Amino acid sequence: MQKRKTFKFTFHCLFRCMANMLRQAQEEKLSKQKVILKYIGEKFRLKVHLPEWYSDTQVAEFLFKQCVCIHLDKNVDKFNVLV
Repeated sequence: MQKRKTFKFTFHCLFRCMANMLRQAQEEKLSKQKVILKYIGEKFRLKVHLPEWYSDTQVAEFLFKQCVCIHLDKNVDKFNVLV
């Protein structure tokens, strides 16, 4: 009997995914912060299990605040680490 492989949503995976999404957003010529936050929130909505009334922007802000370089306070600093 084979064990089913499960996907672990680890920090390393999140870090790589966020960095790739920021690069993709730049390639798609998305340059405004709100537009990029909405883009990231759309992609991660199902993984973070937040209430459905959260907007895509709020989902992305949650990710940046709670999961990405939590030792940094400013999103600009987090962005610079990711890219």
